[in-house]
Amino acid sequence: MGYGSTEKVMKGLDFVIILMQAFESRMRNAAVLVVRVKGVATEALKNIALAGVGSLIVADGESVTEEDLGAGFFYRDEDIGKNVWFFVSRFLPGWH
Repeated sequence: MGYGSTEKVMKGLDFVIILMQAFESRMRNAAVLVVRVKGVATEALKNIALAGVGSLIVADGESVTEEDLGAGFFYRDEDIGKNVWFFVSRFLPGWH
């Protein structure tokens, strides 16, 4: 009636734990470069940081535009005309 013995379930859980530890180790040792933080890249950047990647490099020398306000949660109205990297950097330390 069940899915198997308790021993089989525990072995399966052990395997999942080993896989998760391997994944976490690879993430901690990975380096990711994100160039140009526009649109969907803001969400991707957040998810990469939250995943615990070891080194996260953001390269964007552009200024925040009015269009960026609707596409990225990093920016506020008063950020228009200022460097994108500065505003992204205020969020990353808390996530990474």
